[in-house]
Amino acid sequence: LSDTRRFPTFFRTIPSDNASIPGFQATIREFGWQQVAIISQIDEIFNNLTVVMRAVLENDGVRVLTERLALEPGITDTRDIVQQLNTSGARIVILNVFE
Repeated sequence: LSDTRRFPTFFRTIPSDNASIPGFQATIREFGWQQVAIISQIDEIFNNLTVVMRAVLENDGVRVLTERLALEPGITDTRDIVQQLNTSGARIVILNVFE
C-alpha cells in the first residue's frame, strides 16, 4: 500500500509500523545502547517490522540478541519468554505486540 504509483488514491490515517523504526534507532543511538532484544508477536504485521528493524539496528552496529520469541495472542504464561530474555543477557527490550 505504500507504493503510490500502484495505489494512487490510498491515504494512511495511521503511519505504517516501519515509520517507528527511525525513532527507535535515534533513541538507541542517543543512549549509546550496544545491544537490544526485539520481541514480536507472531503475526504478519510484525514479521516485516522485526526483519527491517533488525537490519537497521545491526547496520548501526547494535547487536540484536533475539529477534522473536514465541509470543502468540492469548498467551498469559510468559515465564518461558522471561527465561529466554534472562538467558540472552538483554537489558533493553523492544516489544512489538497488539496488547
